[in-house]
Amino acid sequence: MPYVIHITLTSNPFFNLYVKMKSMFLHFNFLGHLGKVLSIAFFIITLISCNSSLNKGKNSQNGIPISLAENIVGISQQTLVKTVSQKISEHGAPHAITFCNENALPLLDSISNIHGVSITRVSEKYRNPMNKPSKHDMVALKALAKGNIKYYQNKNASIYYAPIRIGMPTCLKCHGEAKDIDAPTLSKIKELYPSDKAVDYKIGEFRGAWKVSLAKK
Repeated sequence: MPYVIHITLTSNPFFNLYVKMKSMFLHFNFLGHLGKVLSIAFFIITLISCNSSLNKGKNSQNGIPISLAENIVGISQQTLVKTVSQKISEHGAPHAITFCNENALPLLDSISNIHGVSITRVSEKYRNPMNKPSKHDMVALKALAKGNIKYYQNKNASIYYAPIRIGMPTCLKCHGEAKDIDAPTLSKIKELYPSDKAVDYKIGEFRGAWKVSLAKK
């Protein structure tokens, strides 16, 4: 389950209501039956007001529903993995490197446009400089590496992060250790990504994060 790593804490309105009720019962206790009637009336009025306030707050949020963000990440990951695996199978890993260089960002942009959000990948050990993390991204990456969060939200945007891990041996053809990457592939990586950092991974290791963001209105 995803977790929020930046939240604004607010008091529980129903707890506040309970405290008020206790106070009212004590205050009206000396009035006997009339006091109980007044206390119950106060309870009903406050409950209606409280519930109305909660609904208004819930409906006015402009964040990305977590279920939608997860679906977008699933589509994006499936699209890239399937396409890259096909390119490796058909023409080899060097061709897949060229394909990613030319088409990975446009593919994600097309999915972004369909859903009206921004979809990117971020990593400390990035291959494409476009995937270099910001300071805010680094907060999420460090937490994701520990496996204890998925969702981050700040005051200016709703941002969802999901971990990227090296999930299958095919990934190692381009992101593995020196023994996993053949000479033509390594040469192509150095040609297209002179500052590449995205190597020396093992199966299951944390590589970075998907980032789905939506600016608040």
